[in-house]
Amino acid sequence: MSKSVLATKLQIPQARRNLILRPRLVNRLAAGLTSRLILVSAPPGFGKTTLVAGWLRGIDQPAAWLSLDENDSDPTRFFAYLVAAIQRVDPALGQGLQLLIGASQAPPPEVLLEILINELVERGKLIILALDDYYYIQNESIHQLLRNLIERQPAELCLILLSRQDPPLPLPRLRARGQLVEIREADLRFSVEEATAFLSDVMQLELPL
Repeated sequence: MSKSVLATKLQIPQARRNLILRPRLVNRLAAGLTSRLILVSAPPGFGKTTLVAGWLRGIDQPAAWLSLDENDSDPTRFFAYLVAAIQRVDPALGQGLQLLIGASQAPPPEVLLEILINELVERGKLIILALDDYYYIQNESIHQLLRNLIERQPAELCLILLSRQDPPLPLPRLRARGQLVEIREADLRFSVEEATAFLSDVMQLELPL
């Protein structure tokens, strides 16, 4: 991993204490492992990161995590962090890519993406890649990079996007093909059972019977 990469952006967030189990959402995330894209889209405060991070920490499956911020709309920086996140799962992946990214005349992102896809296929094992706070990305070149990745996505990669708003990706086409799993604001709202568990187990409130 490059020394210029901030390691904390690549760490799956720690689960909160007294986390409320939400099997209905966990089951939907698990079902998305065979889809091209899992989209968790809702306003702030709905527990998107908590849900996905808690699920990833509880399953026996390699997962790469990247927490995006306002500085990551630069295509070179974005791709460098993308590769660094995947290398947390398998350091052998993308070693040549890191050198190419740092070169004075780096290949275009499309070429770098093809190399990465080929390496994922050759590895032959599933990697989950979660991009948190994708709404920070405001660069059309990066959106196009993600579109190309989704279009050519190998079975060895499961992509998860967490965002406050829908990304400019071909969601209707993916939805029509059954290649998209969505968790939205309505899904993230507590059910009666979950709300009761939160108030009693987390808030330590005694509820009347």
